[in-house]
Amino acid sequence: MCFYTSLVVPAEKGYMEQLKALAKGDSRIRFVGYKTGKALDELFAHAYLFCQPSITEGLPLTVLEAMSFGTPVFVSDVPGNVEAMHRSGFTFENGNIEDLTNQLQYLLFHKDDVRASGLSGKRVVDAFFNWDKIVDRTERLYQLAKKKHVK
Repeated sequence: MCFYTSLVVPAEKGYMEQLKALAKGDSRIRFVGYKTGKALDELFAHAYLFCQPSITEGLPLTVLEAMSFGTPVFVSDVPGNVEAMHRSGFTFENGNIEDLTNQLQYLLFHKDDVRASGLSGKRVVDAFFNWDKIVDRTERLYQLAKKKHVK
């Protein structure tokens, strides 16, 4: 049984208007506008799944932010998304609406897989994208380079 109740879309005003037109009044879709700070944190923390169907991506900070909350991610298979996830999330073929639909239907009905992915994603962010750890590693590299230079 699927427990899906709504799709929440935080978007900037101009883009949100385009999406509303496409949604044609579907009551299952909630447009909450642009969010930052605590309001955005709450959306991430309470989301069942974060979906980012981007066509191109560098280092997707929104994907990493979702993962930091333990929110499972479902993204297009562009290199930036795939690399950031470290195999902890779910992908669909970029530009393939049928694959996106099939994968999303699977995810909506397989809560255990989705939940496990969220926990894995949180561990990935802690291991590879934690600023305290990044600073420590960078500092150690500088110290090592300094020692080699002094000799």
